Amino acid sequence: ITPSLISDLGFTLEQIAQMNSLNFLGMCLGGFFGGMIATRIGRKKALLMMVGLFSCGSIINGLSAHYINFALMRFLIGFGVIGMVTVAMVYMAEMLPSATRGKYQALSIACGTLGIPFGALFANVVIGSGPHGWRMCFFIGGISIVLVPIGLKWLKESPRWLMLHGRVAEAEKIVSECTG
Repeated sequence: ITPSLISDLGFTLEQIAQMNSLNFLGMCLGGFFGGMIATRIGRKKALLMMVGLFSCGSIINGLSAHYINFALMRFLIGFGVIGMVTVAMVYMAEMLPSATRGKYQALSIACGTLGIPFGALFANVVIGSGPHGWRMCFFIGGISIVLVPIGLKWLKESPRWLMLHGRVAEAEKIVSECTG
């Protein structure tokens, strides 16, 4: 996307470097604070909040033409993506049976890691599709926003988190739904 941002929006290499740095700072802070947020508001809410953050940030980047907006959204995207990974690992550890949790955690990390080179190849095709193909890359990155309402309805809160917050009856109900 970098060459398109330079040619279409007139960003300099220094600005690109600053945006990448902000993205990495967002990742660092998302990894650090993601777990704290999940402990405070719940695994389900934190997971969906992180998905919403990076999805909205990606959509806004697709609409953006200004450096400051772009840079701030890159920070939010980084925060949301790594915050989501952090919370998802905890959520899976607390929701999946011990016999399979490691397998599914490893599978999710493997799929995410494989998504990096495949995403780059896909982005190359999309960018080449037209003069504003780079914008489409960000819009496609924001499609995951549809997971938020689905997650609100389908995902259950972690019974362990509920127990830690004294919500024993809710935790027991979720355990019986998941096992019964």
